[in-house]
Amino acid sequence: MLLMEEQQSAAYYKRLIDQAESYHDLVILRSRFFSLMDRTLPKEDCLAVRDHWNAKAKEDSLPIAPPKQQA
Repeated sequence: MLLMEEQQSAAYYKRLIDQAESYHDLVILRSRFFSLMDRTLPKEDCLAVRDHWNAKAKEDSLPIAPPKQQA
């Protein structure tokens, strides 16, 4: 179980970004967490997380869609 302090830290959001397996995953993270992050983190931390998101999104090896699930 995550503590509220951990959920409201830049390191938490960066970890989520690092775990994204596709650009689609990054878009989902952005839509779910960026407005919350803007309300709970200092501006410098928000900018650092956004920069981290942009760097991950620009990775050439990152696929657009998530890998297909095996049935």
